[in-house]
Order: sequence, then C-alpha cells, then structure tokens
Amino acid sequence: MKPASGGSRAGARLPLVLLSLCGLFYVAYVTGGLVFGVSALYLRAQAAGLRPVTLPLFPQGLSLPRISLPSIVSPLTLVPDWTGTERVNVLVLGVDQRQDEKAVGLPTRSDTMMVASIDPVQKTAAVISFPRDLWVTIPGFGEERINVAYRNGELRRVEGGGAAVAAQTIERNFGIRTPYFVAVDFQGFQEIIDTLGGVVVDVPRPLKDDAYPTDDYNTERVYFLPGPQLMNGSTALKYSRTRHSDSDFARMGRQQQIMMSLRDRALRLNMLSQFPSLIDQGMRTIRTNLSPTEILSLAKLFGQIDRDALSTLVVDRELVTSFTGYDGASLLAPNRPAIQRAIQQLFLDPRIAAEEARVEVSAPAAASTLARQVVDRLTAAGLKNVRQVAVTGAQPESTEVFTSGQKPKSVEFILRTLVLPQSVLSQAAAQDGASDIRIVPGRDFEKLTTPS
Repeated sequence: MKPASGGSRAGARLPLVLLSLCGLFYVAYVTGGLVFGVSALYLRAQAAGLRPVTLPLFPQGLSLPRISLPSIVSPLTLVPDWTGTERVNVLVLGVDQRQDEKAVGLPTRSDTMMVASIDPVQKTAAVISFPRDLWVTIPGFGEERINVAYRNGELRRVEGGGAAVAAQTIERNFGIRTPYFVAVDFQGFQEIIDTLGGVVVDVPRPLKDDAYPTDDYNTERVYFLPGPQLMNGSTALKYSRTRHSDSDFARMGRQQQIMMSLRDRALRLNMLSQFPSLIDQGMRTIRTNLSPTEILSLAKLFGQIDRDALSTLVVDRELVTSFTGYDGASLLAPNRPAIQRAIQQLFLDPRIAAEEARVEVSAPAAASTLARQVVDRLTAAGLKNVRQVAVTGAQPESTEVFTSGQKPKSVEFILRTLVLPQSVLSQAAAQDGASDIRIVPGRDFEKLTTPS
C-alpha cells in the first residue's frame, strides 16, 4: 500500500528535527563547559594573586536590544486606604444555625457577639465580647437575653434584619454605636480558617468537654492538649465553642484568642496581599453591610496595627451579677456603668496604659475651676492617675506642659485630648518627683483649645 504524501513528508522531517535537537544540546554542552572552565581559571588566578585578563563577551561595537520588564506590584498596594478618621466599630456575630435550619430559613440565636473597634488615626484596635446570657433591653422587644436580639430581628423581618436589632441593643445598653456588622455561621467560620491553611493556637491548659453539641443534635467528647497546635476549621470551631469544662467567660476568651490568631496567621503567610483574590469567596461565606472595597481597606488597616496596640475585654463576672430568671434560667445582670468605664478604658491606646503616667494639673485658687475641668476631661477620656494640685501665686499667662520625655504616648494623648499645640511642651521633669507630666493651664488656655 502506498503511503500518504503527508506521512512521507513527516518521515523526511524527523531526521532534521533530531539533528536540530542534537545541535542545540551540543551548543549548550560546549557553552556550559566554557563558562565553567573560565570561572575555574578566574578563581585559581585570584587565589594565586594574579590579575586575570578579562575578555569582552561580545565584540566591541555590538549592542544588544534592551528589554524592559514591567515592575511587579503587590495586589495590596492597589487596595485603597481607609479614609475615615473616626473610630470604626464592627459588630461580629457568630450564628448558631445548622444546615437543616438554614435549608428551611429558620432563624436562630447568635452564639457569639463581639464588637471589633479600630482607631484609624492612632492605629489601635480593641475587641469586646458579650456573654450570651446577658439580660438586656432589646429595643422594640423588651427585656431578654442578648443573644435573642438577632433572632427577633430575623423573625420579625425588621429593616436591617437581626444584625440591626443586635446593633441597636449594644448601643442602647452600652453606648457603642456599631454601624457595620459581619455575621458568619459555623460552616463559614470553618471555611475561613481552612482557607488560611488552619490557625495556630496555644492552648493554655488541658480542656475536656463530654457534652459538646453536634450538628445532628447529639453530643460528643472533645479534648485539647495544652501547648501550641495547628487547628483546622472544624477543630478551631470546637475549641471556640466548648464551655462545659469551664464557663461561658472562658469560652469568650478562646474566641478572642482564635480571632487574634487568625490575624497573626494571615500576616505571617502574607495573606493580606491575596485578599483581593479571596474577597469573592469571603463574600459568599459571610453576611455583612460592608462593601468588598471597605472590607479590603479595613483588612489592610487591621494589618498595619502593631500587636501591642491590640487589646481585648470580656464582660465577665466582675462586670455582671448572676441571678435566676422566672423560669429557673441562669442569667447575668449587667453593671452598665462599670461596663461603660471598662470599655472607655479599653479604647485608650494600650501603649498609653502601659506607660502608667502620673499626671498633675497645677493651678492657683483663682484657676481651680479650670484645673478641675482639665482633670475631668482627661479622666473621662480614659487616662488614669490624674490629680489636681493647688499652688500659690497668680495664674501664668501661658499654658505649659512639663515632661521629662519618658512618657511620649501619654503626652501625645494629653495634647490631643485637650487640643493643645506642641508649642506648650517644656522638656523638664516635674518639680516634686510625684508626677511624670505636669500641666499648668495659663490664661491663654481657653484660646488655645478653642478652634479658630
């Protein structure tokens, strides 16, 4: 049978292809040998103290075209910065909704309620956790457990849903306005952690729960050994939800630990630069009123905050009183003034609190009212160890703030709170050694602190 013409041409080209490949391998072999040999001779000449002769790689006068490659830009640089200067409060809700409930659209209570607060100017952040059994006033629904607020809003289909009612409850009872929210169910929680390849958690002590609830409404036993360990989404969920071996307060502490570990894990793996590509998956995992751009900007801002500028608060036994409800349920009555003071102190830059600056406001009798107002303003802003000191003589014309320079964050905070310019600073230690910063309000104080 006569072969087809195409087959004969292919058979004729085959030796040429093989010959070309052999030629390429030979050129590569010779070139590599030359480079290796020249390099070896060059090193031997250097070792012998000789000055080797350098030969041009290309003949003189021969120029090669230059190839310009585009610079590689990190995706994170394309994310816009958060432009606001006001504190950003985000309500974080962990929803206890199983798959069968989700399938029929049955709303459920919130299992976790946190407020994440970020100061974009000072680059600080704080996380507050509220216990599920806290007895509060839910606007439009009366007094109930705080974890019922989300379900009530979903059942009644109020504007904004359960997250809006939960946010109104936080503001009504504790004075924190949370215009943004993020709600995630158990499945979404696990997917977020698995996306990061797990999360590293340092378990402080052995933890055992013989009655951990399962998705099929049964129970199982969970146990955690102490020490650092990498947890996947399922394990991290169990660690953050278990509470039978200790208390709901300890459980909230574990949830905050997971949250901080998530941040550290994302930074360590440089996951923030991958956020733009992950945002689509994230938006399918959570419910939020933040836009994708706002999420990226907040994530970028959160990644810029130093670890020592992060602080946490659990509304625990010191801030509540246990009591028994009419149906025998164990409930917690909030000490609202104490909780609000704790939140105010939390919002203070933790680096300022760490300085433990002793502050005195010195003024004669004629300016004692002004001095008291200064003390009250600093105290209300969260600064501790502020006292008024009476001195003799007349009130000076110019306001001065004396400091040795050892409490820089506290000095910045005082100037910012009192709206004072840098020009009032005097680098000098307090006279009696009983304070680190001494404020002397002058006759120009009102003029300095009044915006022009």
